[in-house]
Amino acid sequence: MDLPGLGIGSRCPRSFGPLAHGSIGIALMAALLGVLSSWAVLHLFGHTRSWPWRVADLQPRKHRQSRKHSQHRTPTPTRATRPRQTHRQIQSEIPAAVDMLQLAVSAGHSLHTAVAAVAGSGTGPVIEGLAEVQQRFERGGQLVDELAKLPDRLGPELQPLCTTLIVSASSGAPLGPSLQRLADAQRRRVRRYKEERVRRLPVLLLAPLITLVLPAFVMLTVVPVAITTARTGLTPLNSSPPLNSLPLPDTLPLPNTDAPASPP
Repeated sequence: MDLPGLGIGSRCPRSFGPLAHGSIGIALMAALLGVLSSWAVLHLFGHTRSWPWRVADLQPRKHRQSRKHSQHRTPTPTRATRPRQTHRQIQSEIPAAVDMLQLAVSAGHSLHTAVAAVAGSGTGPVIEGLAEVQQRFERGGQLVDELAKLPDRLGPELQPLCTTLIVSASSGAPLGPSLQRLADAQRRRVRRYKEERVRRLPVLLLAPLITLVLPAFVMLTVVPVAITTARTGLTPLNSSPPLNSLPLPDTLPLPNTDAPASPP
């Protein structure tokens, strides 16, 4: 392997070329293994979706499949025109919608005027559902019946809110305290849901760590060292030759035993 311009071509050992090719092959194999393992992990957890990926979108496959089946079973066009509505979006918007209804009722609005005020106050799946209820009520429908149909169009997450509104409209009970308790319960539910998702994150990260990081570490560090050791052999550093291998002279000098001469 000659590197012109650097002056180190003659000093490189001949085995450096095959070793470099072997390291490149090991790196490519590790990269291919990482890609295949990542695809397998994402497919196993059902997260094979388009870019960009977000941690907030990591949902179990069973929730998405159940919502997909419910969408196919529901013949109403409202669910078909909202394919991106998710369980997380609707559930996170319910506390804000309940708070707005509670403020409207506390300000003196009746049930249908409170629904009309909240329906024109923003956007989102829940607000759009209330706006649709208000439109059908203005076209001659019954408000209680339209509220009862709202969970069938948007999902069972709205069932507690619709039940509270229907019971208050049917019995004449004050709606403000019931909406306040419902808002507190929905906030606790959303908080538990988010805590559950945060606790699931280390478990989801454990599979890529085991299937991607550890194999890549072994392929890039342990395997090249093992290959180099197998080629060169184990040669200990700072080794001294044994005593039997040291050369001995043929004749050894004898000590001088003559007495020293006395001075005259």
